[in-house]
Amino acid sequence: MAIDINSLHTVLKDPTRRKMLAALNDKGAISYVEMLDLLEIEHTGKLNYHLKQLRDLISKDGDGRYGLTEKGKLACQVMSRFQPDQPSGGWISHLMSRTSLGKLLIVLSIPSAILSITQLSGDYLLATRMSVVLGITTILLLFFGLMQLMPSVRSGGGFASLRQITAYGALELAILMAIGLISMHAEMGGLGVIIPLWISDWQWNAFTIYHPVIPGGLTWFAIAFRSPAGSFKEVLKVPLVATAILLIGEFVIINVDSLFFSPKVSTIEIFLSGIIPSIPMVAFLFIGFVVAEGFYRFVQWNGIK
Repeated sequence: MAIDINSLHTVLKDPTRRKMLAALNDKGAISYVEMLDLLEIEHTGKLNYHLKQLRDLISKDGDGRYGLTEKGKLACQVMSRFQPDQPSGGWISHLMSRTSLGKLLIVLSIPSAILSITQLSGDYLLATRMSVVLGITTILLLFFGLMQLMPSVRSGGGFASLRQITAYGALELAILMAIGLISMHAEMGGLGVIIPLWISDWQWNAFTIYHPVIPGGLTWFAIAFRSPAGSFKEVLKVPLVATAILLIGEFVIINVDSLFFSPKVSTIEIFLSGIIPSIPMVAFLFIGFVVAEGFYRFVQWNGIK
Protein backbone atom coordinates (compact mmCIF):
# COMPACT_ATOMS: atom_id res chain seq x y z
CA MET A 1 0.00 0.00 0.00
CA ALA A 2 1.45 3.36 -1.03
CA ILE A 3 2.03 6.16 1.46
CA ASP A 4 -0.18 9.21 0.94
CA ILE A 5 -0.41 12.57 2.64
CA ASN A 6 -2.69 11.17 5.33
CA SER A 7 -0.34 8.34 6.34
CA LEU A 8 2.94 10.28 5.98
CA HIS A 9 2.68 11.74 9.48
CA THR A 10 2.23 8.27 10.98
CA VAL A 11 5.31 7.01 9.17
CA LEU A 12 7.55 9.98 10.05
CA LYS A 13 6.57 10.33 13.69
CA ASP A 14 8.81 7.38 14.62
CA PRO A 15 12.42 8.57 15.37
CA THR A 16 13.96 5.33 14.07
CA ARG A 17 12.30 5.72 10.67
CA ARG A 18 13.30 9.38 10.52
CA LYS A 19 16.90 8.37 11.22
CA MET A 20 16.73 5.71 8.49
CA LEU A 21 15.50 8.23 5.93
CA ALA A 22 18.11 10.81 6.98
CA ALA A 23 20.90 8.24 6.65
CA LEU A 24 19.70 7.18 3.19
CA ASN A 25 19.46 10.81 2.18
CA ASP A 26 23.05 11.47 3.32
CA LYS A 27 24.69 8.32 1.96
CA GLY A 28 22.61 7.53 -1.11
CA ALA A 29 22.53 3.75 -0.58
CA ILE A 30 22.99 1.54 2.48
CA SER A 31 23.13 -2.23 2.83
CA TYR A 32 21.00 -4.16 5.33
CA VAL A 33 24.00 -4.84 7.62
CA GLU A 34 25.10 -1.20 7.50
CA MET A 35 21.57 -0.20 8.46
CA LEU A 36 21.67 -2.50 11.49
CA ASP A 37 24.99 -1.03 12.67
CA LEU A 38 23.92 2.54 11.99
CA LEU A 39 20.70 2.26 13.98
CA GLU A 40 22.30 0.03 16.66
CA ILE A 41 19.47 -2.48 16.25
CA GLU A 42 20.26 -5.96 17.56
CA HIS A 43 17.19 -7.79 16.22
CA THR A 44 16.55 -8.04 12.49
CA GLY A 45 12.81 -8.30 13.12
CA LYS A 46 12.70 -4.71 14.35
CA LEU A 47 14.54 -3.42 11.28
CA ASN A 48 12.32 -5.47 8.97
CA TYR A 49 9.28 -3.89 10.61
CA HIS A 50 10.53 -0.34 10.00
CA LEU A 51 11.56 -1.14 6.43
CA LYS A 52 8.05 -2.44 5.80
CA GLN A 53 6.50 0.70 7.29
CA LEU A 54 8.53 2.95 4.96
CA ARG A 55 6.98 1.13 1.97
CA ASP A 56 7.36 3.16 -1.24
CA LEU A 57 9.61 5.79 0.37
CA ILE A 58 12.55 3.42 -0.18
CA SER A 59 13.63 0.95 -2.83
CA LYS A 60 16.08 -1.96 -3.04
CA ASP A 61 18.58 -2.36 -5.87
CA GLY A 62 20.03 -5.52 -7.38
CA ASP A 63 22.93 -5.53 -4.89
CA GLY A 64 20.56 -5.53 -1.92
CA ARG A 65 21.27 -1.89 -0.99
CA TYR A 66 18.46 0.40 0.07
CA GLY A 67 17.94 3.88 -1.33
CA LEU A 68 15.34 6.63 -1.42
CA THR A 69 12.66 6.86 -4.05
CA GLU A 70 11.54 10.23 -5.37
CA LYS A 71 8.73 10.18 -2.84
CA GLY A 72 11.28 9.35 -0.11
CA LYS A 73 13.39 12.36 -1.09
CA LEU A 74 10.33 14.57 -0.82
CA ALA A 75 9.64 13.11 2.63
CA CYS A 76 13.21 14.06 3.67
CA GLN A 77 12.56 17.61 2.51
CA VAL A 78 9.45 17.69 4.66
CA MET A 79 11.48 16.41 7.62
CA SER A 80 14.13 19.09 7.13
CA ARG A 81 11.53 21.86 7.21
CA PHE A 82 9.40 20.50 10.03
CA GLN A 83 11.77 19.21 12.71
CA PRO A 84 10.16 17.51 15.73
CA ASP A 85 9.94 19.51 18.91
CA GLN A 86 13.12 19.31 20.97
CA PRO A 87 13.04 18.94 24.76
CA SER A 88 13.24 22.25 26.50
CA GLY A 89 16.64 23.15 27.84
CA GLY A 90 15.17 25.18 30.70
CA TRP A 91 16.38 28.62 31.65
CA ILE A 92 19.86 27.96 30.20
CA SER A 93 18.46 27.71 26.66
CA HIS A 94 17.02 31.21 27.03
CA LEU A 95 20.40 32.68 27.98
CA MET A 96 22.72 31.08 25.41
CA SER A 97 22.86 28.67 22.53
CA ARG A 98 24.01 25.07 22.83
CA THR A 99 27.31 25.95 21.13
CA SER A 100 27.93 28.88 23.49
CA LEU A 101 27.16 26.69 26.49
CA GLY A 102 29.60 24.05 25.26
CA LYS A 103 32.41 26.58 24.81
CA LEU A 104 31.74 28.07 28.24
CA LEU A 105 31.92 24.68 29.95
CA ILE A 106 35.18 23.82 28.18
CA VAL A 107 36.69 27.14 29.29
CA LEU A 108 35.57 26.50 32.88
CA SER A 109 37.24 23.07 32.80
CA ILE A 110 40.67 24.74 32.40
CA PRO A 111 40.83 26.50 35.82
CA SER A 112 39.21 23.43 37.36
CA ALA A 113 42.01 21.25 35.96
CA ILE A 114 44.69 23.68 37.21
CA LEU A 115 43.19 23.72 40.70
CA SER A 116 42.91 19.92 40.70
CA ILE A 117 46.70 19.52 40.43
CA THR A 118 47.43 22.26 42.93
CA GLN A 119 47.83 21.41 46.61
CA LEU A 120 45.09 23.56 48.12
CA SER A 121 45.56 22.52 51.73
CA GLY A 122 48.34 21.52 54.07
CA ASP A 123 46.17 18.72 55.37
CA TYR A 124 46.97 15.62 53.33
CA LEU A 125 43.50 14.04 53.57
CA LEU A 126 41.68 17.26 52.72
CA ALA A 127 44.06 18.04 49.85
CA THR A 128 43.57 14.62 48.27
CA ARG A 129 39.79 14.84 48.55
CA MET A 130 39.74 18.28 46.96
CA SER A 131 42.01 17.09 44.16
CA VAL A 132 39.79 14.11 43.34
CA VAL A 133 36.58 16.18 43.48
CA LEU A 134 38.08 18.83 41.20
CA GLY A 135 39.33 16.12 38.85
CA ILE A 136 35.82 14.69 38.53
CA THR A 137 34.43 18.22 38.08
CA THR A 138 36.93 18.84 35.28
CA ILE A 139 35.88 15.66 33.46
CA LEU A 140 32.19 16.56 33.75
CA LEU A 141 32.72 20.11 32.51
CA LEU A 142 34.93 19.00 29.62
CA PHE A 143 32.78 16.08 28.47
CA PHE A 144 29.48 17.89 28.80
CA GLY A 145 30.94 20.90 26.97
CA LEU A 146 32.22 18.76 24.10
CA MET A 147 28.87 16.99 23.98
CA GLN A 148 27.15 20.32 23.32
CA LEU A 149 29.44 20.96 20.33
CA MET A 150 28.81 17.57 18.76
CA PRO A 151 26.39 17.13 15.85
CA SER A 152 22.82 16.63 17.06
CA VAL A 153 22.66 13.17 15.49
CA ARG A 154 25.68 10.90 15.39
CA SER A 155 25.65 9.12 12.06
CA GLY A 156 27.94 7.13 9.83
CA GLY A 157 28.62 3.52 9.01
CA GLY A 158 32.00 3.09 10.63
CA PHE A 159 35.64 3.70 9.83
CA ALA A 160 36.89 3.81 6.28
CA SER A 161 40.12 1.89 6.76
CA LEU A 162 42.52 0.22 9.15
CA ARG A 163 44.81 3.22 8.68
CA GLN A 164 42.24 5.52 10.25
CA ILE A 165 41.67 3.17 13.19
CA THR A 166 45.44 2.90 13.72
CA ALA A 167 45.81 6.69 13.70
CA TYR A 168 43.19 7.07 16.43
CA GLY A 169 44.74 4.21 18.39
CA ALA A 170 48.17 5.89 18.23
CA LEU A 171 46.57 9.18 19.34
CA GLU A 172 44.97 7.53 22.36
CA LEU A 173 48.21 5.79 23.32
CA ALA A 174 50.14 9.06 23.00
CA ILE A 175 47.69 10.85 25.33
CA LEU A 176 47.90 7.97 27.81
CA MET A 177 51.71 8.09 27.83
CA ALA A 178 51.78 11.89 28.13
CA ILE A 179 49.47 11.92 31.16
CA GLY A 180 51.47 9.10 32.75
CA LEU A 181 54.76 10.95 32.26
CA ILE A 182 53.36 14.23 33.58
CA SER A 183 51.82 12.60 36.64
CA MET A 184 54.95 10.62 37.47
CA HIS A 185 57.17 13.66 36.93
CA ALA A 186 55.05 15.62 39.39
CA GLU A 187 54.74 12.86 41.95
CA MET A 188 58.21 11.28 41.92
CA GLY A 189 60.49 14.24 41.64
CA GLY A 190 60.94 14.24 37.88
CA LEU A 191 61.90 10.60 37.31
CA GLY A 192 59.52 10.52 34.39
CA VAL A 193 58.75 6.80 34.56
CA ILE A 194 55.36 5.27 33.91
CA ILE A 195 54.22 3.04 36.74
CA PRO A 196 50.79 2.36 38.22
CA LEU A 197 49.63 5.45 40.09
CA TRP A 198 48.53 3.57 43.17
CA ILE A 199 52.09 2.57 44.19
CA SER A 200 53.32 6.17 44.38
CA ASP A 201 53.37 8.13 47.63
CA TRP A 202 50.66 10.56 46.45
CA GLN A 203 48.03 7.87 46.03
CA TRP A 204 44.78 9.75 45.48
CA ASN A 205 44.73 12.87 43.34
CA ALA A 206 43.27 14.19 40.11
CA PHE A 207 45.64 12.07 37.99
CA THR A 208 43.92 8.93 39.24
CA ILE A 209 40.85 10.32 37.45
CA TYR A 210 42.56 11.77 34.37
CA HIS A 211 44.78 8.80 33.56
CA PRO A 212 42.05 6.19 33.00
CA VAL A 213 39.39 8.52 31.55
CA ILE A 214 41.00 11.31 29.49
CA PRO A 215 42.89 9.28 26.80
CA GLY A 216 39.93 7.20 25.67
CA GLY A 217 37.45 10.00 26.28
CA LEU A 218 39.26 12.57 24.13
CA THR A 219 39.84 9.99 21.41
CA TRP A 220 36.14 9.10 21.47
CA PHE A 221 35.25 12.75 20.93
CA ALA A 222 37.83 13.07 18.14
CA ILE A 223 36.09 10.18 16.38
CA ALA A 224 32.63 11.63 17.03
CA PHE A 225 33.62 14.99 15.53
CA ARG A 226 35.70 13.87 12.54
CA SER A 227 34.52 10.43 11.48
CA PRO A 228 31.59 9.27 13.62
CA ALA A 229 30.80 5.57 13.73
CA GLY A 230 27.27 4.28 13.91
CA SER A 231 28.07 1.53 16.39
CA PHE A 232 29.99 1.33 19.64
CA LYS A 233 31.45 -1.96 18.37
CA GLU A 234 33.16 -0.02 15.59
CA VAL A 235 34.54 2.53 18.05
CA LEU A 236 36.01 -0.20 20.25
CA LYS A 237 38.37 -1.16 17.42
CA VAL A 238 40.47 1.87 18.39
CA PRO A 239 41.48 0.77 21.93
CA LEU A 240 42.04 -2.75 20.58
CA VAL A 241 44.54 -1.40 18.06
CA ALA A 242 46.09 0.84 20.73
CA THR A 243 46.56 -2.23 22.94
CA ALA A 244 48.24 -4.07 20.07
CA ILE A 245 50.60 -1.13 19.48
CA LEU A 246 51.45 -0.99 23.18
CA LEU A 247 52.20 -4.71 23.49
CA ILE A 248 54.17 -4.87 20.24
CA GLY A 249 56.24 -1.87 21.30
CA GLU A 250 56.88 -3.42 24.69
CA PHE A 251 57.87 -6.72 23.09
CA VAL A 252 60.41 -4.97 20.84
CA ILE A 253 61.89 -2.99 23.75
CA ILE A 254 62.13 -6.11 25.90
CA ASN A 255 63.97 -8.03 23.20
CA VAL A 256 66.42 -5.18 22.64
CA ASP A 257 67.00 -4.91 26.37
CA SER A 258 67.57 -8.65 26.79
CA LEU A 259 69.91 -8.74 23.82
CA PHE A 260 72.17 -5.79 24.64
CA PHE A 261 71.69 -4.79 28.28
CA SER A 262 70.51 -7.83 30.25
CA PRO A 263 71.95 -10.90 28.50
CA LYS A 264 71.90 -12.94 31.73
CA VAL A 265 68.18 -12.41 32.29
CA SER A 266 65.73 -14.43 30.21
CA THR A 267 63.32 -12.72 27.87
CA ILE A 268 60.40 -14.33 29.71
CA GLU A 269 61.46 -12.82 33.04
CA ILE A 270 61.89 -9.38 31.51
CA PHE A 271 58.56 -9.67 29.70
CA LEU A 272 56.70 -10.66 32.88
CA SER A 273 58.28 -7.81 34.81
CA GLY A 274 57.21 -5.41 32.09
CA ILE A 275 53.77 -6.77 31.28
CA ILE A 276 52.39 -6.53 34.84
CA PRO A 277 52.61 -2.70 34.99
CA SER A 278 51.05 -2.60 31.51
CA ILE A 279 47.85 -4.35 32.60
CA PRO A 280 46.27 -1.21 34.11
CA MET A 281 47.37 0.77 31.06
CA VAL A 282 45.51 -1.65 28.80
CA ALA A 283 42.42 -1.21 30.98
CA PHE A 284 42.79 2.57 30.76
CA LEU A 285 42.66 2.35 26.96
CA PHE A 286 39.09 1.04 27.23
CA ILE A 287 37.74 2.87 30.29
CA GLY A 288 37.66 6.30 28.66
CA PHE A 289 35.68 5.00 25.68
CA VAL A 290 33.12 3.34 27.94
CA VAL A 291 32.75 6.49 30.07
CA ALA A 292 32.36 8.78 27.04
CA GLU A 293 29.86 6.46 25.34
CA GLY A 294 27.87 6.11 28.56
CA PHE A 295 27.88 9.87 29.07
CA TYR A 296 26.69 10.39 25.48
CA ARG A 297 23.80 7.97 25.87
CA PHE A 298 22.82 9.46 29.24
CA VAL A 299 22.70 12.95 27.73
CA GLN A 300 20.65 11.76 24.74
CA TRP A 301 18.19 9.75 26.82
CA ASN A 302 17.52 12.63 29.21
CA GLY A 303 17.12 15.23 26.48
CA ILE A 304 19.86 17.44 27.95
CA LYS A 305 21.49 17.99 24.60
